[in-house]
Amino acid sequence: MPFLIFFGLGPNLKVELEQRQLQEFDMILLFSDGVSKVYHPIEAADVIVNEMEEHDDISRAAKELARLSRARGSPDDITVLLIEVEEI
Repeated sequence: MPFLIFFGLGPNLKVELEQRQLQEFDMILLFSDGVSKVYHPIEAADVIVNEMEEHDDISRAAKELARLSRARGSPDDITVLLIEVEEI
């Protein structure tokens, strides 16, 4: 299954395409530049992992990343989408 990563906007758009096999319980994290302006992608993933380890609540984990992005002073709209693969 193709895996696309987009960075930037307009003429500065960078696209990476990878192919990865998803497995049960994998998580896919998508977020807007409202998050990426204040978090490196690895840091954002760490927030999700820590929240899932502590509370095991996917909705809470996504909301926490959004909340922390606002707390870091994100200058943009914040969207976080977290998807867990339940079954292949």
